[in-house]
Amino acid sequence: MGLCSKLLLLTFLSISVIHGVTHCPSSYCGNSTLSIHYPFRLDNQISTTDCTYFNLTCNMTQSTTIVNLENSGDFYVQNIDYIERYIQLSDPDNCLTRRLMNFSLASSPFKAENVNDYTFYICPSDPQVLSYHVYPIGCLSNTTNITIATRQLPREFLEGTYGCRRIGTWPVPVTPDQLDFDGYYDEVFLFLTWDVVACKDCQGSGDQNSDESGAKSLTKIVAIASSLPVLIITAFSCFSVFCLHLLRMIREKYEADSASAAAAASTTTPTPQTTMVTIMRFPSTTSNTGLDESKIMACTEIIVLSETGETIPSGNNNTCSICLENYCEKETIRIISKCGHCFHASCIQQWLGKNSTCPVCRTSLSDVVL
Repeated sequence: MGLCSKLLLLTFLSISVIHGVTHCPSSYCGNSTLSIHYPFRLDNQISTTDCTYFNLTCNMTQSTTIVNLENSGDFYVQNIDYIERYIQLSDPDNCLTRRLMNFSLASSPFKAENVNDYTFYICPSDPQVLSYHVYPIGCLSNTTNITIATRQLPREFLEGTYGCRRIGTWPVPVTPDQLDFDGYYDEVFLFLTWDVVACKDCQGSGDQNSDESGAKSLTKIVAIASSLPVLIITAFSCFSVFCLHLLRMIREKYEADSASAAAAASTTTPTPQTTMVTIMRFPSTTSNTGLDESKIMACTEIIVLSETGETIPSGNNNTCSICLENYCEKETIRIISKCGHCFHASCIQQWLGKNSTCPVCRTSLSDVVL
């Protein structure tokens, strides 16, 4: 290892030691791969008393992490993004929408980024209802009636035209892509965010005590700042040595090439050769333009899966190729008429809004005749 390499290594090590902080260890629930650390902890986990934590419980039999939201009950924790600060939850009974109809975060440290007021209706199972950007909520529907939720469709229209019955109106947490539609469709996950005072004893978390934090932060800043000139000087010196070495190699190579060329010129005259390079340009055939609503309706047809009714068309498996979730009974799917592939209605609705081809076989749908 050269002198420059040793100097750089020592400088980086010194900065790492100065900048190092206590790292809060991660814990796991059974065989789950979900990493749990500050600001979350399991009930039996020993943690720093100076820090504020969100308590989680563990079902060791199922290796499932559970969070209890006051006034709303228990939810499964599917994922925690510590950088973006959001927690992804699901309903243990696989009917999240029913939970959200009486959902409250009033006493919870978590909050929803987007909340919209939705009115829920029970309607006869009429395919015409589904043409108005509303989707059946699977776990609340059956073969004769479907449950829908909407922000836009008038109550008089649904009750007078289709015989729907209003259940009630509730503020429902939704994901950003849910805002693209007038109707609420079956959500699988609930996304909540948190905002807590950072903790001094965990990596990248800051300090709960502002005075002590300020003093320690100032000490670290001064120590790192004092190390920067050493790093800069070392790096500049190594770069200068490298440049000088490179220039010397270039000069030696140039002198050697010149001597070889002079020797060759004295014995023979080289014949010049011409190389022709043809550059071919091919027009781009890829288009990212999606279809409008009328074309989406024209090139797809709706099927509501049920035990005694429609089934998944042949040539398709039991998994939606967009979200990779299995189809369930009483779910609504859309079939692309041109190629016969089927998907969740909400998934293909969003896909075709941005793309004009089938997600599976890439068959173009831009030439659909209305």
